[in-house]
Amino acid sequence: MMSLKIKLILLVVCAVILIAVPVGGIALYAIKGEATKSVNNELQNTVQTAVSQTQGWMNTNQKVIETMDAYI
Repeated sequence: MMSLKIKLILLVVCAVILIAVPVGGIALYAIKGEATKSVNNELQNTVQTAVSQTQGWMNTNQKVIETMDAYI
């Protein structure tokens, strides 16, 4: 026969497990969403920087590009 102390410990452990599992799942879902947003923002910034640099290069070398286009 189990003592009252052991029953109480088991009850607390079960309660903690039953609360921790759903909370952990919700936290995992929220973290996944934030990580996805962060990665998407970083990729967007990287692409925008590359586009800006390419457009700057094209504006700087516009005459060369136009001359090459005429011969191609």
